Amino acid sequence: MMTLLPESETERARLLELFVLKIQTINKKSGTILGTYQILETLEEIAIKEGMVECPHCHCKGGGK
Repeated sequence: MMTLLPESETERARLLELFVLKIQTINKKSGTILGTYQILETLEEIAIKEGMVECPHCHCKGGGK
């Protein structure tokens, strides 16, 4: 499995910040625990949405905005 993550240090820091915010939101609602695969999927989803990497399906950046 290949995970799409940004290469620049600045974008990786932003991705981590957005991921932590998402995890905090999930924990406030239900306290659900994420598995490793779910964590990677979530990071990839955020990176695509924020235009940090290209979507492997539509090849757009930021297509989810």
